[in-house]
Amino acid sequence: MREMKCKIFSLLSIVLILLLCINISFAQKLDLNNYESDTFSIFTKALGTLLGNGLFHTAAVHSISGFDIGVKSIMIFIPDKDRRGPLGGVKYIPLPLFQADLGLHDNIEIGARYINIEFGDDVSKNVNIYTGIIKYGVFQTFGLPKISLVGAYSRLSGVDDFKMSTLTFSGVVSEGLPLITIYGGVSYNIYLMNASFKKGGLYTTDFSSTFKETDLRYTVGVSLGLIPFSKVNMEYSSGYFKSITIGILLSLR
Repeated sequence: MREMKCKIFSLLSIVLILLLCINISFAQKLDLNNYESDTFSIFTKALGTLLGNGLFHTAAVHSISGFDIGVKSIMIFIPDKDRRGPLGGVKYIPLPLFQADLGLHDNIEIGARYINIEFGDDVSKNVNIYTGIIKYGVFQTFGLPKISLVGAYSRLSGVDDFKMSTLTFSGVVSEGLPLITIYGGVSYNIYLMNASFKKGGLYTTDFSSTFKETDLRYTVGVSLGLIPFSKVNMEYSSGYFKSITIGILLSLR
């Protein structure tokens, strides 16, 4: 049984390492002046969904100085009707992220995510994606389901034509069983993209506009303790876009 657990953990580790080697490739050209502005709202929702997903894998909070550290990979799926503009011909978008969480006093936990990644296809940019997370344990009684509130701010920078940010507010509940934690959550997301670029392409004048989108998302997932001090989590999230997240974390509570 232990050998089987190690094989599963190793396989998932290889999958995540491979995902870390890919880039976010979807737009043939990242210059927004090549696309109609009515496609920017869907583009905003797609990027916002990537940035605001996979923030939690349990409602339990760490004790003081307890921590998680590892990697998560998020993948969103683009339906046929939305494959236009910057998302033209794209079926899915993957995003790997490094994540760490640290327990503080009074049922409070903070976390951060970061990655520097190639963004785009024919014309790629080296961008930074980072997230700040805070979690408060509302109900943390031993032996009963845990309930927490999670807030997060995410930002994407490094692309000339736009800046992207996301605010996420979540309620999370989880039930811990031997070797497995089942969790679920509801998240309200606010996506903001500030687009600004010089005339060219389809535009005869300079363009500047802010796109704001909201999205209510529902998440269910499991976190497995296959090996001591480690967690593997898998989750499914549904909102405007559907997504899956896989994570491998070193965990000390």
